[in-house]
Amino acid sequence: MVAREDEPGQRRLVAYVVGENVEPDVLRTHAGLSLPEYMVPSVVVVLDDLPLTVNGKLDHRALPAPDFASLVTATEPRNDRERLLCTLMAELLSLPSVGVEDNFFTLGGDSILSIQLVGAARRAGLKFAVRDVFERQSAAGLATVATDAADEKAEEDGAGIGSLPLTPILEWKAESGARIDEFNHSMVVRVPAGMSQTDLTAALQALLDHHDALRMHVVADEDSGWSVHIPEPGSVPAGLCLTRVDAAPFDDELLRAMLTGHSVAARGRLSPEAGLMVQAVWFDRGPVEPGLLTLVINHLVVDGVSWRILLPDLAEAWAQAASGRRVELPPVGTSFRRWAHRLRDAAGEPALRADLSSWVDVLSAPDPQLGPRPLDPDRDTRATAGHLTTYLPVELTREVVEAAATVLEAGVDEVLLAGLTLAMAKWRPDGGTRLLLDLESHGRDEELIAGTDLSRTVGWFTAIHPVRLDPGVHDQIEAWAGGPAAGQVFKQVKSQLREYGRNAIGYGLLRHCNPHTAAAFAGLAGPQMRFNYLGRAPGGAGDWSVLPGTVGVAGSGPMPLPYVLEVNVLLTDGPTGPELAARWTWAGELLTENEVYELADLWLYAVTALTEYAARPDAAGMTPADVSHGSLSQDDIDEFEAELDEEWGA
Repeated sequence: MVAREDEPGQRRLVAYVVGENVEPDVLRTHAGLSLPEYMVPSVVVVLDDLPLTVNGKLDHRALPAPDFASLVTATEPRNDRERLLCTLMAELLSLPSVGVEDNFFTLGGDSILSIQLVGAARRAGLKFAVRDVFERQSAAGLATVATDAADEKAEEDGAGIGSLPLTPILEWKAESGARIDEFNHSMVVRVPAGMSQTDLTAALQALLDHHDALRMHVVADEDSGWSVHIPEPGSVPAGLCLTRVDAAPFDDELLRAMLTGHSVAARGRLSPEAGLMVQAVWFDRGPVEPGLLTLVINHLVVDGVSWRILLPDLAEAWAQAASGRRVELPPVGTSFRRWAHRLRDAAGEPALRADLSSWVDVLSAPDPQLGPRPLDPDRDTRATAGHLTTYLPVELTREVVEAAATVLEAGVDEVLLAGLTLAMAKWRPDGGTRLLLDLESHGRDEELIAGTDLSRTVGWFTAIHPVRLDPGVHDQIEAWAGGPAAGQVFKQVKSQLREYGRNAIGYGLLRHCNPHTAAAFAGLAGPQMRFNYLGRAPGGAGDWSVLPGTVGVAGSGPMPLPYVLEVNVLLTDGPTGPELAARWTWAGELLTENEVYELADLWLYAVTALTEYAARPDAAGMTPADVSHGSLSQDDIDEFEAELDEEWGA
């Protein structure tokens, strides 16, 4: 491949191919399935022979120039399918518009938004998989593989009803011994003015009946463990889940105070044992002022992706009820109960068991203690925890998102974790560079179990697995200045993350769901830290949008802290644009606020250094995990990129 200039300052990658019956477009598409985007040629030129010099080397100057005019692509949708996909992408990314060839991930998309895009498309009548989003990446690409969702068959009636085994995350929670009654997710949603309680109740009832997990009964017994059962639709009356508050007489300040008080009261009404997993408080502000709806849902049945399913469904159900129509919501592919059973079946697969020793090794190495003593479940609780929220400025957030999707060929979470690993190496008093932590991900790994569709399934799917990261010993001054050493740190951490992440949910299955492998983890302590990138927060404006700053996770005061330090990062819509918000939670008796402030500042500087490295002309983030050819080493890739840089700089 050779870089050629098609206009001043604009260079494109050109592939020259020798062979018979070569179809350039087919070859480009095939290359795009296994190569990162920046290595996919813009155009393919077919030759009878490659021109050589007298020394037998490729004669670059003799290569014919391609017809760059053929590279001009349409930015406007060419048909209804592309137009729909552009609209859906723009809505999810909170952008005014998206071009038909625009890269979904370059614009800020991530794995969670990919799931949301699949669900939104199916709601609109198109069907494709999450994997298609990663492979095609644009509206034009997805339009070629999307099919009619009307042909999709939902799971058979009753498949989601009955007893079910605990999933890995539920087993993890059960083993913690923590209280589950007030363990919840919550948010506040703007709702239309002049709503009737009858219509809102009907919409909430439709949600409870349609999404099985919302009716889940969980009985926690100290001797026999947990038992989980999902009863039939209609078994949970929406009237028990909805409270109306006449908020018309109150000003905004008093209303905010009422939101807090009623949220605490709603949390207290949750009862997993009775199947009351949902509480909604409607602040009715009359026929003119839009109201507010506080939704509090037990975390055992909801996660970040679930909210992105529930809010559009609730809005749609209310609109149908308010107009006098029968409420009908789009079908659910694979039920939570069916998924739980199939996970148990997968827990014994030989491919998962082959990873057992690797997971044990991750946890077996020494992990220097954070703080003066180990966690104490009686002393280190939610009631004694410290909290801090820090923000990456809008400009830095933009640079992180763009660098991740283009130069670094990574997820936003990988950039943030590389920065955290670098920051921890400087912050820890022992001077060690190795970092052990738990990673939390959405856990909807449809590729693990063939034939599953979780894009519209509500439940707690989260997967947690440990990783041991080491940025290596590099030139620290150069790394913190954004030089090549920063790139070495990033590639090291990225490679390690992807090696562990090959089957993240497999760790939970081996540790919690297979008695033959669980014994191997006996006596091994878990990490003292956890990191979770939650993706983009539900946002927007107008009716059925989430009120900024109201997304929360809470538990009762006596609930033990599972980690000395937790970092949860969310991409939020700030007043001047998207910004990354990091929520730091720590054991108040083990770390001081000043110590956490110092770490948060170091993390900010480290992330800044990585974006400065990404802005360098010689920057690249490709690792062996990015290509399908396992024989390529990091040295091979670095050599190829160096040759490519030389070509582009010629």
